[in-house]
Amino acid sequence: MKNNKKYDVAILGWWHNSNYGSMLTYYALKKAIENLDYSTLMVNESMGYPNRHKLPNDAPGMTFARRQNYAYTEQEHFLENEKYNELADTFVVGSDQLWNPYIGRINDDLFLNFTADDKKRIAYGTSIGNFSRPKFSSEHFGEDFEQVERQNLSRFDWVSMRESDGISYFKENLGIDAPQVVDPVFLIDPKEYWKLADEATINFEEEYMLAFILDPDEDKKRNIEAVADKLGFNKIVVFTDANGPRINYARSIFNSERYEVIDDIRPENFLYAYKNAEYVVTDSFHGSCFSYIAQKPFSVFYNTIRGANRFASLMTLFKLGDTRRIYPENTAEDINANINVSKVIDFTDGNANLKIEREKSYNWLEKALSVDKATDKILPGATMKRNFDNLKSVKLSLRNVLLTNKFVFYRQGQHGETLRQDVGFNADGTLSGTNPINEKSWKLEENRLIFYGESNQETTVWDNLNEGYRADDFRIVGEFIPNKAVHHVLESVPAAIKRDNSNPDFYKTKILLSRLKAYGIKYVVMAPGGRDVVLVRAFENHRDFFDIHYVIDERSAGYYALGLANKTKEPVVIMVTSGTAVSNLAPAVTEAYYMDLPLIVITADRYPEFHEIGEDQTIEQANIFEPMIKKSVNLPVTKEGRTDWYTNRLISEAILEARHNGTGPIHINLSFDILPNMAPIHASYELPRMKHVLRVTKQDSLARWEDYVQTLLKTRKILLVYGQDYKPTNTQKANIEKFASRYNVVILADWLSNIQGDKVVYPFNTLQRMTQRQFNEKLLPDIVLSVGGKNVMNHPINFKLRGAPMSVRHWRIAADGKFKDLFFHLTSILETNPDWFFEYFSNKAENHINDEQYLNSWKEEVKKYPATIHENYNNHYATQQLMEKMPEGSLFHIGVGSAFMLTHSENTVPGKDLEVFLNMGTNGIDGSASAYMGQVAADTSERLKFLLIGDVSFFYDMNSLWNKKLKKNIRIMMVNNSGSQLLRHYEAKGSAAPHNTVAEGWVKSLGFDYIASHDKEGFDEGLKRFTSNDEGPIFFEVFL
Repeated sequence: MKNNKKYDVAILGWWHNSNYGSMLTYYALKKAIENLDYSTLMVNESMGYPNRHKLPNDAPGMTFARRQNYAYTEQEHFLENEKYNELADTFVVGSDQLWNPYIGRINDDLFLNFTADDKKRIAYGTSIGNFSRPKFSSEHFGEDFEQVERQNLSRFDWVSMRESDGISYFKENLGIDAPQVVDPVFLIDPKEYWKLADEATINFEEEYMLAFILDPDEDKKRNIEAVADKLGFNKIVVFTDANGPRINYARSIFNSERYEVIDDIRPENFLYAYKNAEYVVTDSFHGSCFSYIAQKPFSVFYNTIRGANRFASLMTLFKLGDTRRIYPENTAEDINANINVSKVIDFTDGNANLKIEREKSYNWLEKALSVDKATDKILPGATMKRNFDNLKSVKLSLRNVLLTNKFVFYRQGQHGETLRQDVGFNADGTLSGTNPINEKSWKLEENRLIFYGESNQETTVWDNLNEGYRADDFRIVGEFIPNKAVHHVLESVPAAIKRDNSNPDFYKTKILLSRLKAYGIKYVVMAPGGRDVVLVRAFENHRDFFDIHYVIDERSAGYYALGLANKTKEPVVIMVTSGTAVSNLAPAVTEAYYMDLPLIVITADRYPEFHEIGEDQTIEQANIFEPMIKKSVNLPVTKEGRTDWYTNRLISEAILEARHNGTGPIHINLSFDILPNMAPIHASYELPRMKHVLRVTKQDSLARWEDYVQTLLKTRKILLVYGQDYKPTNTQKANIEKFASRYNVVILADWLSNIQGDKVVYPFNTLQRMTQRQFNEKLLPDIVLSVGGKNVMNHPINFKLRGAPMSVRHWRIAADGKFKDLFFHLTSILETNPDWFFEYFSNKAENHINDEQYLNSWKEEVKKYPATIHENYNNHYATQQLMEKMPEGSLFHIGVGSAFMLTHSENTVPGKDLEVFLNMGTNGIDGSASAYMGQVAADTSERLKFLLIGDVSFFYDMNSLWNKKLKKNIRIMMVNNSGSQLLRHYEAKGSAAPHNTVAEGWVKSLGFDYIASHDKEGFDEGLKRFTSNDEGPIFFEVFL
C-alpha cells in the first residue's frame, strides 16, 4: 500500500524476503517499536542496484505484510530514496546480515546513505555475517566500498550488533563500539507468535518431529532420520526456505512417505509447526531461535554456508554451549550415542539469561529511539561511485541526471578543445567547473534550464526540455543570450564518452595505447602530420606515462628513435602520418633490423577503399618494410563483435615479437576515416581493459617460471584441454598423471588426444547439451591450459570457453611459442616442450594434492549426458558398434567428415585404449585413406588397423589403395550413403555431392576381402568378421 502520512520510525531490512526468519525478524522489530508507542513505516527494497529485483506482488513477505496491515512503501529506484525523509525522522536498519559484504545484494541504502543529515539513524542487531577480512569489502564491490560505508556508518547515532565477533571486528577495524543485543525475534512476548499460529492453514493430527532445513542434503537427511528413529517419530514435517524452487528441491531430498514437505508458504504455518512439534532439527539460525521461543527440545546443524559463528553466539545466549549441535557427517551410531539428542532439555539457565539480555536490548532500543538526535552525527551521506556509473543507461528525471553526473559544455560547431569538460550541478544551485563570469549558478523551471552569470543575469537558456533523460544519451542545445547566434551544447560526460567511442578508429587507438602501456613501452617519437591526429591526441592525453619526443622530419625521427632504443635498450615507438612519411622511415627501420633494435613503428593510413583510386597522400603502407621487419600487422577497419579482440590480438602479437627470440623492429599500420575537429574530452581517453598476453621461454629465469608454478598451485579450477597428440610413452604418461594428481586439474580429452586416466574426462556430449549459463555456473575454469594440436572440429569446449567471462585465463603450452588464441582468453604463452612442463611443474608440487572438487564437478555433469544408445540401422548405429567392438590397442584412423563427428557424439566407450589418427590440421576430405595407408606401412605390429571413412572422402582418394602392399590386418569401413551426410543440412544439391558409386569392384580387384551390409542383421554379422583376427585385408561397405 502507498502511504504519504508522517511516521515516527521508518524500518529498512529484508522484511519482504522469501525467508521465514527474515519475515518474523521484522514482524518482531516492528511490534517492539510499536509497543513503545511509535508508528512505523516499512521501507521496501530499492531498485537500481546490482542483484536487486522487482518483487512479485504475491511474494510471501509481501502477502504476509498485507495480512498484518503493514504501512509500507512501494519499490522504487534508489535515486528516489531521498523522499523518505519526508515520511519519517528516525530510520532503523536491522537486524539480519544487512552489512555482510559477502552478500552482493547489500548496498548504500542499507547504510542509510540517503537519509538527510539531521535524521536519526539506528542500527539494531545488524550483522556482518562470518566476515573476517582486514578490509571491509569483498569481490562484489568496488575499491571505494570501505571508504564510502565508513562515512555512512559514522553518521549513525546508535549502532548495536547481534554477534560478538561482529562487535570485535567493528571495534578493531572500523573504530565503532557497538553493544551486543538479542535478535529482534526475542523482543516480543511469544504469545504474539502463537496468535499468528492460530491463523495457520495447516493441521497435523499425529505427533511429529519438525525439520526446518534451509540447505538440505543426503547427509542431513540421514541424521534427521536417525534422530527421528531414536526418539520414536514416524512423521517428519519439513519446512525450508520460503520459495518454490527450494521447496521442490527439499521434496526431492525428503522423498519418502514419512516426510510431509510444507508448500503453503505462510509464517503462520511455520509458527503453527513450531508450536505443536515434539522435537525440532534445524540448520537455521532463526530455526534455533524459534525452537527456544517455543521451548522445544532441538538439535542443530551449524550452517557453515550461512555463518557458523551466528550459531555459536546464539548457543552462548541460551547457556547451551555445543550440547545441541549435531554434524552432517554423523552416523546413526553417533546420534544414538549422543545423550543430548533427547526430548529432555533444561531451559532454566538459558531462560534466565535470555530474560536479562532481552531487557538490556529492549532498554537500549527504547533509549535509542527516545534520545534526541546527536549534533555530532549531523553528517552527509556517501554513495559508491559504481552506483552512479550504473545510472548511465537508466532514464531518470532531468533534475536527477543533472545532480548525479558531470557535463561537457561547448559551442555548437566548435573546433579544438571544449570550453569546459567537468561541469557539475550542485544541489544549492551553484555550478562547479565553469567560468563564473557567465556560468555561476543554475535553475530548473519546469522544462526550462537556465545558467546565470556572476551578476545574476541569464546567460544560456535551454527550452522545451523533456521530463526524463538517460545520462549516456544526454545532449541539449541552448541559446547564448548575449549573442543569440551562438548556441551552447550541454552534454553529459557519459554521453560524450559514448559519442567519442562510437568512432571505431578512436577506440582501436586506445587499445593500442593500452597495450603499449601494459608492455611498459614509454618512449614515443612523433613526426606529427594530419592523418595521425587521433594518435597524437591520445598520446598527449597520457603524458603521465609516455615520454614524448617531437621531431619534424620523418627520416630524422626514425634515426632519433633508433638512437633512443640503442641507448636505453628499450623498445621505442616511432609514429608518423600517411604517405611518403612512412617511406622516409625505411632507412631507420632497415638499420634497426640489422642492429637488432626493437623499434615499434606506428603508421597512420587511409581506409582500404581509398587506395589505388588517386586519393591524396595515400600509398600502400601495409607490409612496406618487408623483409627487413620482424612482424607487420594491419589493424582491421570494420567494427564487429570480435573486432576489439582481433585488434588486441594483432597488436599484442606484434609487440611481443619485437623481443621474441632476439629483438628487432615491428610495424603496426592503423587506418583512420574520421578525424574529429573537436577533440574528445579527457575522460574519453580512459584506456580499455583488455586481455594482457605474456610470453615466458626457456631463456627466462627460473624465477619467472616459479611465478607460474605458484599461481597454478593456488588455483582451484584448472582445465587442461589436451589437443591432438601422439600416444604418450610410459614416461610421458607418468609425468602427466603426476601433474594431474598434484594440481586441481581436470584433463579434457577427445579421441585425438590419445590419453586416458582417472583425471581425464570426455565431455563432448555434455558440453553440446549444456547452455552457456550452465557451463559458467557449474564448470567454468579459472585457468585453461592447452597442449597438443587441435581438438576435433567444432568441439563444443571451444565455443563454451569463447563465451566465458573475462576472468578466465588461458595458458598455451607449446614449443613453437606462437600466439594462438583459440579460446579468446589467451594470457600467457609458455614456450616450452609439454614434456618439460609436466615434469618441471610436477616436481615443484611434491607436497600438494589435487582436491578433486573441480574434477568431481566435471564427472557429475558428464554422467548426466551419456551418448544415446542406438538400435536402428543407420550411421549412428554403425559408428557406435564399430567403436564398441574394436579391440583394445588397435590403430584407428578416423576419416574427415561425418565420421569424426559421430565418433565423438556416439561414443559409448570413452577412454578406450586405441591409437587414434585424424587429419585435423585443415579438415580436408581428400587424404584420409592415403594417410591411413602411410600409417599402416609404418606400423609393423600385428594389431588390427581400422579406417572409418565416408563415401565421398574415399572415392576422392581411392587411388590410395592402388599399387600398395596390402597387409592382412587392414580394416576399412566405408559408409556409403550416396553423398556427403555432413553437408546435407545446407539443402544444396551440389554441396551434398550425390552419387551412385559402389566400391565393390574396385576393392576386390585390389585383393580385398569384401563385406557389405544393407540392414542391421547384415551389419552385425559383417562386423563380427571385420573386428576379428581373420586374415584380411577386409573392406566393409555399409550401405545406408
